[in-house]
Amino acid sequence: MRHATALLLSATLSSACAGSVEQARRYAARGDQHFAADRFDAAVIEYRNALKQQPKSADTHLKLADTYTALDKAEEAYREYASAIELRPGNTRSYLGMGRLLLDAGMYNEARLRAELILDREPRNVDALLLYGRALNRQAGSPTPLAPSTPRSPSIRARRCTTVSARQRQDWAI
Repeated sequence: MRHATALLLSATLSSACAGSVEQARRYAARGDQHFAADRFDAAVIEYRNALKQQPKSADTHLKLADTYTALDKAEEAYREYASAIELRPGNTRSYLGMGRLLLDAGMYNEARLRAELILDREPRNVDALLLYGRALNRQAGSPTPLAPSTPRSPSIRARRCTTVSARQRQDWAI
């Protein structure tokens, strides 16, 4: 009798967990649709609902962070990028997003450190190279800052260096 009760309880919990995972996927899919249609407030609601069902989803935290970034809600975005990094430490997109927020907040050394974490694993990551260069440029107090940290084109060529000529800065700016 005890064994049957334990088995029934286990089956009930398994089906409840599977249902919450499926529900979380549906919420996240609706969030993706809202995000693609630039309905960011609606996307936030859907992603938050997904996280209620599946709080350890690094992908959903990352999507929510990107949505908060689009809404210019830096503190909320930073918190979600941090959650995504905690859940999946090797996620390059989370480090890039956090680095861009830090750069925009004037925390150039912190932004540079995030870029270095990526470049240690992916030395040719163009977005990380740009973040690194922008952080160094602003840290040095250059009179001609590079373009905003929001990526514009993945085809930009850059290389990791500590000094950049004015001409090169113009080439890298988007």
